[in-house]
Amino acid sequence: MGTACYTSSLIPEADSVPINQVLKEGWKTWSKYQRYFPKKKMIFRIIGSEENDCTIKILLIHKEHFRNIVFKHQKLFESVLGQKIDITKMLKSFEHDEDPIRTVLKNNHLLLGILYGFGVHNSQRFLARWEEVEKLRSCHKFRSQREMYESIGNELTSTLENENHPILNLPVFSVDPLDEETRELRIQYEREREDILKKWTGRDLLEIAMKEWK
Repeated sequence: MGTACYTSSLIPEADSVPINQVLKEGWKTWSKYQRYFPKKKMIFRIIGSEENDCTIKILLIHKEHFRNIVFKHQKLFESVLGQKIDITKMLKSFEHDEDPIRTVLKNNHLLLGILYGFGVHNSQRFLARWEEVEKLRSCHKFRSQREMYESIGNELTSTLENENHPILNLPVFSVDPLDEETRELRIQYEREREDILKKWTGRDLLEIAMKEWK
């Protein structure tokens, strides 16, 4: 599962930000041609509207991978959400709810991190730091965000690798560099990067995408 966010035109300066322009125009193009792309394996949709929301999310879910991850961590999901879950119903909600990240996951950073592929431990540490930051914001005034994070310590880094790859970087997210799960994730993502480059380099992007999405 992944999301890409851009700022809507409700914020006046949004259209001058390059990434906003790329994502907005990209979604317009996709909307125009999406009927030609079968996507039984995927959920690919937008959350929010230009008329009502400042932030628009583009959501992509591989249904089989989603099922596998939630099934693997089902007890944890049920404990956090406080109820039994039905994975098929969850997927339907992600397809049709106005804001499924809120209605299905309760905007929980632990569950989001797991679904994004960040690992359980890294997601738990991120959630703990997020909650501590929120408490500090409510009772202290800091001169900068850096000062705020320094006040709570920061054993998390934001990268799995120390230097940029010439073609495709590994995902960037908060990681505990000393944790075994982080080491396993690094190996997994490096292997998947090799597979992606072998499959896509020098080949017709559209043809491969059509096959992958069927």
